[in-house]
Amino acid sequence: MTDTTTYTIPAANMPVLRYRIEQLNKRAAKLDIAGVELTEITSFCELRYAARRPVVTRATHEVIVSGASIKFDGWTFVGTIEHTSAGNILRSAPEQTIDESYREATSSCEHCGTNRSRKNTFVVVHEDGRTMQVGRQCTADFLGSVDPQRLASFLQYVAILGDEPTDSESSRVKDTYEPRDLIARAFAAVRVEGFRPSSFDASTKSFVFDSFGTSDKQRAALTARGFELTSEDFTAADESIEWVKGETDAFGYIANMRVAASLDYVDSSHVGLLVSMPKAVQTASERAVEQAARDAAKAEREAAKANAAPAPEGRVEVEGIVGTIKAYENDYGVTYKMFVETDAGYTVLVSVPAAISDVEEGQRVRFTATLTHGNECTFAFGKRPSKAEVLA
Repeated sequence: MTDTTTYTIPAANMPVLRYRIEQLNKRAAKLDIAGVELTEITSFCELRYAARRPVVTRATHEVIVSGASIKFDGWTFVGTIEHTSAGNILRSAPEQTIDESYREATSSCEHCGTNRSRKNTFVVVHEDGRTMQVGRQCTADFLGSVDPQRLASFLQYVAILGDEPTDSESSRVKDTYEPRDLIARAFAAVRVEGFRPSSFDASTKSFVFDSFGTSDKQRAALTARGFELTSEDFTAADESIEWVKGETDAFGYIANMRVAASLDYVDSSHVGLLVSMPKAVQTASERAVEQAARDAAKAEREAAKANAAPAPEGRVEVEGIVGTIKAYENDYGVTYKMFVETDAGYTVLVSVPAAISDVEEGQRVRFTATLTHGNECTFAFGKRPSKAEVLA
């Protein structure tokens, strides 16, 4: 299997990237196997904005890295743990998942045994199931051995270079932002153009960066786009921060967002996470409404079932909600059957009719079938269903 992935790498990191690709290919050549190809597509200056400083630019290179999915000595890169004062942010590599227990991990390295302050540590997993949390300097022991026939996820290691090549923060001046300010600007941007993910050229993230422009020309461009930061946006930001801080049982993306929103200041690597807050709030609200509707419908069905009359017998018309669809295997193959909870309160188990073979759980159906009582009078088996239709 060959992976081809595009990355945007800061120009200052390019010598490190070229060197590591070169070392990989030297090892691959010794064993007469295919190496990794680095293609530099273009270089450009990326505009970056800070709330308290003028517009700055950062030289970057867009590159393509092609080669086999890499494993070194059976170890695979799983992802990054970013250690912050508000908790850990977990970033998993593609097709990998960092266990949520690492939310509570310290910044120690299990390989060398040192426990010191680190911005990032990395999780690697062995093919025998062992996992280790290692510091940046120790990753070479897992991701840089002399056996490229068993490559680890080096392509994701390249992605780390796009953020920071060392644990040291003192050598770089970073743009910093207040989470509340970022989120308020995101609500203002979404009000104008709707939410646009980072994969879009004109994303919400880029709109928020643009909103920090300080020149008359930049302000005029924002006004032309309809951008206006209001007190309502800051109110929405405050409410969304309060909401996400309350999601203590959340995991994955929302848990990362909770950590970032709890920080006093964040850097540019957290901007994409925080500006998606309006979308997260909207999704959570929609799910809450849907869950409330499901809960109400379930309560209504349970109340009806408690007061249910006995199921009729014989050839009758049945109407109700599809509860569960199950597959039953017999000598003739697999048959799909559905439990239908009727408005009268009794339940019918019947084969899914061919006319509504694509029916889904939760939909309302109507059909005619021959019913016989089961162990309880409020439960019936249905046979030879006909005239079946999905109502909603």
